[in-house]
Amino acid sequence: MSHTLTEMIGPEDHNVPTYLHVLDLPALYTKPSAAALLSILDRFALPPPSWDKPTTAHNAAPAGFDKWLVSVIASPLSWLSEEEQESIRDNASERISERCGRSARGEMQRVFRIPTAPRQLQTHLLSSALSSASASTSPGSSGVNTPVLEADDVHTVEITLHEPALTADNLGLKTWASSYLLSKRLATMALPATSRALELGAGTGLVGLAAAAALGAEVLLTDLPEIVPNLKRNIEANQHLGVRASAEVLDWRDVPAPLPSQADRFELVLAADPLYSSEHPKLLVDMVMVWLRRSLKARAVVEMPLRDGYQGERDDFKQRMLAGGLVVADEGTETGWDDWGEKGGEVRCWWSVWKWASRCT
Repeated sequence: MSHTLTEMIGPEDHNVPTYLHVLDLPALYTKPSAAALLSILDRFALPPPSWDKPTTAHNAAPAGFDKWLVSVIASPLSWLSEEEQESIRDNASERISERCGRSARGEMQRVFRIPTAPRQLQTHLLSSALSSASASTSPGSSGVNTPVLEADDVHTVEITLHEPALTADNLGLKTWASSYLLSKRLATMALPATSRALELGAGTGLVGLAAAAALGAEVLLTDLPEIVPNLKRNIEANQHLGVRASAEVLDWRDVPAPLPSQADRFELVLAADPLYSSEHPKLLVDMVMVWLRRSLKARAVVEMPLRDGYQGERDDFKQRMLAGGLVVADEGTETGWDDWGEKGGEVRCWWSVWKWASRCT
């Protein structure tokens, strides 16, 4: 009896084998063709993981696949042409990097599906929130005051983001769980029907682009000089969605003088995962105070992961926002996933919507 465990994967795929064990893969001493090797390598490529649920992509490859990849790279592949050898080694190296975590992977394209809601529904949500504002200024941590859209109200757009290969500490070039969670939440929030919005620390631009798509606002995405070129690239890549967005450099240490007029400020300011050091709470709140318009409708929306080592920074942020005259209009916690979360990528996040405690100019 043959040792192979190759089986068929379905009635429509009679020519595509399922590899259940490393021994099902072609042994290199049999001198498999370049086409056969490339077919296997392409088949077990791992796409960027979906953050809607933990990935199980590793289970798609047969047991022992990683060792087989190493043997392919180590083999002289002498029966193949030099061009074929190079192509196979490059593909095998990519398969290994995909299985070694985000830091080992090169540049990538991620696609995020973001729900949107009709503008008239957004207006209704805001009106409902304003009419009930006197009842409570802090609904607690469950987020129950955030309306939930019915299935018939939900439309989706797909936002495609380029993430360069990660180098040094430039983690602003990757997308984080809190950004995805906030992007999906925007369509359910009671936010102002503003024509202009600002994102602070935009990173790859997911939140700002989602706001442009879900809220119909013209969004200014801002970050440090080394981040903005990729931001502009991602804005350009999503122009087919009809979004209105632009990107500029904004260093939180640079407080404009003179301060912007009320007309130049924004009724909606967004930030996701903005705290990475003890100095960030002050810098972030300073930017909110500078750029958030002093109006009844104005909102600052922030989402951040509940990392154990940053409780002090979160407390500092809350205290500074309150001291600056802002109060929590709505808040809650939710769970998402990303490349570096614990428990299989799980990340617990806190989101909050802030408004001015009283109308001031």
